[in-house]
Order: sequence, then structure tokens, then C-alpha cells
Amino acid sequence: DPCSVALQSKLHADRFNPSIDREFLNLYNEVVAKGWFEGDMKFYYRIMARLAVMFAAFVGLVVYGPNNFWSYMLAAFINGAFWHQSAFIGHDTGHVGITQSLVRDNMIGILFGNILGGISMAWWKKSHYVHHVATNHPEHDPDIQHMPVFAVSTKFFKSLYSTYHKRIMQFDEASKILLSLQHFLYYPIMAFARFNLYAQSFILLATEKKVLWREWEIVGLAVFWTWFVYLVSFLPNLPTLVAYVLVSHWTTFILHVQITLSHFAMSTEEFGRDGEPFCAHQVRTTMDVDCPVWMDWFHGGLQFQVEHHLFPRLPRRNLRKVMPLVKDFCRKHNLPYYSYGFAEGNYMVLGSMRDVANHVELLVKASKGHAKSS
Repeated sequence: DPCSVALQSKLHADRFNPSIDREFLNLYNEVVAKGWFEGDMKFYYRIMARLAVMFAAFVGLVVYGPNNFWSYMLAAFINGAFWHQSAFIGHDTGHVGITQSLVRDNMIGILFGNILGGISMAWWKKSHYVHHVATNHPEHDPDIQHMPVFAVSTKFFKSLYSTYHKRIMQFDEASKILLSLQHFLYYPIMAFARFNLYAQSFILLATEKKVLWREWEIVGLAVFWTWFVYLVSFLPNLPTLVAYVLVSHWTTFILHVQITLSHFAMSTEEFGRDGEPFCAHQVRTTMDVDCPVWMDWFHGGLQFQVEHHLFPRLPRRNLRKVMPLVKDFCRKHNLPYYSYGFAEGNYMVLGSMRDVANHVELLVKASKGHAKSS
């Protein structure tokens, strides 16, 4: 169990030694000296060329392809795969990891996030930056605050206050029902998760007082909904249109699994800023996904979440290079380093969610038993 292992490793004095921060700074400077923070536009030109082919493929199939249901479903699948892959570009721009220029990366991010994907980069940045600062903290990290449908820890049974959403995450009767089934609902909800991102994008742009490049963000979303609605208007009938929308969005479910995989089964303990160095916190609350080099395109850098959380602005292409250095650093300081295969990682997430669901059922049975006895 990663959580228990992490708690046991708390006993190692080295892990809570402030000198770890100094040595991590030395590691950071070593990575800088190797030139690994420098961008490589050729790498991204190849990715963008592939995405351009995918975009042309699904648009061409819908507009000029045969009037055949399965041809449209193939287009929908390619459409979803396009969104899946372009999300990694958005992630990289959010960390200024492509051109190393805030303005240029913002422009690229709005292109692939807002215009081509329908997701506000401003919303993503606000949420994602907090996630990096307070990784897996139940009260602060929005990436694990999914009440009432998901709870990755029994700590959410206390109806915690979310400092991000500025509201109490109620552990009520409805949440008890949903949480008791969360390990069954995980994949179905992931299949519809993209619709929630659309909603969150609109909510932020409509309610947030200060949004960088708000006008461009709004224009980008308007362009997205214009081209997407116009595209599906070429479909021959309503059932085919509904099927296209569902299949294209269901295809992106793997992205949401990849996003949650690295944290949902990990420790949610909080030892305090004075007790645990930044690097120790990041490796305790994050896991890598072990995969061969030829599968790196599929995971888009999300397979190296430990390295990414330690070096958020390190370009995706260099995350595999820094991995051996991170492993050596963890061994030297008795820090945990979690890396599992994709299937095993999914099993761990489902197991962790099942454990929380079992606790919910025990609470419900206990409360019923107490009610009967009284």
C-alpha cells in the first residue's frame, strides 16, 4: 500500500532533513547545466503535423466521406483521439514548456486548448497550478476534490472545506450512496468527464474577476463551438449526430484516467511545510506509469509525473532523461519512488477507491445499527 509505505518512511530522519532541499537544488542546477530545460521546436512541429493530419482526417470523413454510419463513427474516434493528443500540447504550454516564452506559449495554448479543444486554458492553469503547490492535499488540491462522486481518502468524510472552490464538500446521504459505488462509477464518469471541463471553462470566464487574456479565451471558445457545431451539422440525422458526439467524447476517457492515475491511489497525508521538504512531498504523493519508449506518444508526458512534479517546466521530451537522476536522488535520501505499469496503476486506483467505498458502507451500517438500538 503506497500510503502505508509513505507513512512508514516518515520515520527516516533524512526524509525530514532540510538539507534535502539544498541537495535537490543541486540536482536542479545539474539539470539546467545539461541544457534539458531548453526547448526543441522540431519535436513539437512533428506532433503538430500529426495533429493536423488527424484534424483533416475526421473533418474530411464527415464532410466528404461516404454517407455511412461507421464512417462517421471512425471520424468521431479520430476526433476524440485528436482531443486526447492535443491536450498534451495544452499541458506543455501551461507550464511554458514549448517555447519558454509566456506570450508565445499562451497563444499556442489557446489554439490547442480553447479553439481546437473547447477547454479554457485560464481555467486549467488556475486549477493545475494549485494542484502542483498542494499535491493531494484534501483541503487544497482541486484535482482530488470530486465530492460527492469521488473520495480518494476517508478524510473527505469530515465534510472538508475546499480552499480552492471556497465551499464545504458535504459528506451527506447522497454522497454516501455515490461513494459506496465509486469504484464502479469511475470509468463511466471518466467517459463523460470532458463535458464537465466545458462547464468549468464557462463558469471561470463568467465569474472570475481577473483572467489573463480573457477576451482571447472567450473568442477561442466561441470559435470552437462554431466549428464543432458546423461540423456535426453535416451528419445526416439526429441519431448519428448524438452518436458522433458521444463517441468522440467517450474516446477521451483515457485522458481523464491518465490524469487521475498518478495521484488517486497515493498518499493524502499532510506533514506540514516545516516537516517535509517540497521534493519529498512530491514523490510521496505521485506515481509514474512505467511504459516503453515507443508508448511515450500515448501518455504525452503524463507517465513521468514524479519527474514532472519535481521539474514542472522541464520539456516533455526530457522527462525520461531526468528519470535516472531522480531515482538516484530518492535512493540516496530514503525517499519512496513509485512506478507501476498502466494496468497495475488502474488496479491500484480502483482498489483504493473500493477501500474508501467499503468504509462508507461500514459507516452506513454502523449508523443504522445505532438507530435501531436507540
